[in-house]
Amino acid sequence: MSARLIALNFVEPKTRNKGVGAVLLAIGLGSIVLALGDIRSAARDRDDLQSQLAAVQSDGDSGRSGTASRHSTAENRAVVEALATPWSLLMQELDAASRDSRDSVAVLAVEPDQHKHRVRVVAEARNLTDALAYIERLQQSRVLRLPMLDSHAVRTDDSERPVRFQVSAEWKDQP
Repeated sequence: MSARLIALNFVEPKTRNKGVGAVLLAIGLGSIVLALGDIRSAARDRDDLQSQLAAVQSDGDSGRSGTASRHSTAENRAVVEALATPWSLLMQELDAASRDSRDSVAVLAVEPDQHKHRVRVVAEARNLTDALAYIERLQQSRVLRLPMLDSHAVRTDDSERPVRFQVSAEWKDQP
């Protein structure tokens, strides 16, 4: 019973492809150069924006004319009101009511009046029963208050004779 000799060679083989390593090194270095260029560009953009912000702030502090300042304040207030409107909740509520009515109601238009906190919804249903069920579902809404049917009409130009109706409601700021 003689043991077989195991030949171990811990020396690196002489035939190694050095070209692949050089290519990978070049690609890595090129990527680093491009990344540094992007960082510098972003830093320049940031500096430009900061200087523009400083200029706008100094213009606001330097005493513009009274009418221009009031006009700007009114515009700012309108933008703040538009952003404060609970649009996503309102749209989710209208979509949920449409789904609850087995998709027999299609919302055609949503026309908000921010100053009065009212919204007018134009929709179309397969029949008047579906339209009334949709309005009843809107009356259970967390966002809308007092949804009421404003008008309705049967579309005679369509072979299925859908009912187009308008609903108006107030929206709540906090559900």
